[in-house]
Amino acid sequence: MKSPDGFAPQTTETEKVETEIAPESQGVEIGEVSNEQLEQYVASVDSRIIQESTDILLEGEKRVELSAQSMNVSLETLAAIKQKLELDAQLQEVQIEANQFASETKSDIEAIAQEQRQKTDSSTIGAESKSAKFQHGKRSVLGFQKKDLTGIIQKVRGKENIRYTNPEGEEFFTKYINQLEGKQSNIAGLKKEKLILDLLAGTGVTPKARELKIYPNEQRARLIIEQMPGVSLDKMDEMQSEEFFKKEAKTTIYSTADALNKIHQKGVLLVDVNEGAFLLDKKDDKIQTRLVDFELAVDLISGAPEDREAAFEWYSSKDIGLRLDEQVDHQDAEVLKKAEINRWARTLTEHIIGFIDVSAPVELSREKQKEFDALKIKVRPILEKQIIERAKKDYQYQSQAPEEDRLYELPAEDDFIQEKLEEELAGKIEEELLGVTLEEKMKIKGITLSKEILDFMSRALSPELQNRPVDFSEYLNEKDDVKQQSFAGEAVTPDDKDEKSEKEFSEMIK
Repeated sequence: MKSPDGFAPQTTETEKVETEIAPESQGVEIGEVSNEQLEQYVASVDSRIIQESTDILLEGEKRVELSAQSMNVSLETLAAIKQKLELDAQLQEVQIEANQFASETKSDIEAIAQEQRQKTDSSTIGAESKSAKFQHGKRSVLGFQKKDLTGIIQKVRGKENIRYTNPEGEEFFTKYINQLEGKQSNIAGLKKEKLILDLLAGTGVTPKARELKIYPNEQRARLIIEQMPGVSLDKMDEMQSEEFFKKEAKTTIYSTADALNKIHQKGVLLVDVNEGAFLLDKKDDKIQTRLVDFELAVDLISGAPEDREAAFEWYSSKDIGLRLDEQVDHQDAEVLKKAEINRWARTLTEHIIGFIDVSAPVELSREKQKEFDALKIKVRPILEKQIIERAKKDYQYQSQAPEEDRLYELPAEDDFIQEKLEEELAGKIEEELLGVTLEEKMKIKGITLSKEILDFMSRALSPELQNRPVDFSEYLNEKDDVKQQSFAGEAVTPDDKDEKSEKEFSEMIK
């Protein structure tokens, strides 16, 4: 991974996968675990899981209060901030998911323990075969380093992202998936990602998919993926992002558009277009973009209709344009492409302008103000409904707490909802009508873009589908010197030069 300013390698601590290897001269002992020891271990793990899961909410609340105290924030102010940001509701949601995950984990451990209790070891393994197995394990494991890149939300959802590095410095990125009961099929998503990455092999903008393994119980799977260089937008803090885009806004816009265009030409939509989906790398003073995370991707050529429907539902939860037109066809490939380009434009502009400044009002020309006001009439009812529904849920949650435990007096529900509307509605309208105010907000940030780029992105951000571009061709075909400073990636031909190390790695982590 590289830093956003100069894309220099980041330094991270890694831990050895295996820290102790018995001397070769000694014999190999195979320890036996009794049922009593196994029971003790299960009980210990069970207790630890309960403790860890029940502490999440308390720890979260404690840290919020300590942070407030360190900044001399009064309890009344803290209560108002928590209410505005819905911190209590968010902590509660994390706690609920943690409890469910803990319950499922304990169930899995008990199932494994039960299976072990029922096993009888009627076979013996010769000392030579034991030694050979040990030596093979030593060759496969010794020297490998492991770095857990999993976020807390990914863990709650049964996902793990692990980066391994072998003694030669080669890196392997591995996704582990655990199937959670009652959840969307994580494993199905991983299978889809493998198929999509195979389809896109050779485009130069996606990692190579190595081995996909579904474990025997079909409750766990893993996918080994080529480790790609670069840094994603979500790894930049606000200052890094601002500094980076002042220098590289034009080249990054072009490079990310070019990368998405390459997979669109293959009939694939990424769908989950977000700040973590673009890996930006600087090579020979050019910005190179690669795309990652294809679990939700759609194959428009040979994919099933339900895949398009799922993609539409995902887009519509974030795209007001798909909710303005109730007659829109969920299966229409052009509609889905327009939604994807909208997500691309919004992801980049939010980072270039800044999440706070995106919702701030700006002075507009008379013509643009007229356009803004006309669109405001269209989007306002949808945004009002959205804010009211969320406010009602928030109020219901807060009203369930005993009065003596509340840090502030809860107003009447209608007053609470009205307060939310006054706080949020104007900013939400600004966010949704960013296409109208884009040029002015870019100027305020000191970002200079060509008329062609501004026009394309403004139309991509439009809440009206008929005004949006259906592909990137008109923008990418424009003659612009920015093309000389950015590229998405070069087409590559898959090879097997790493076959030996991949096989060794696969054996090591199986």
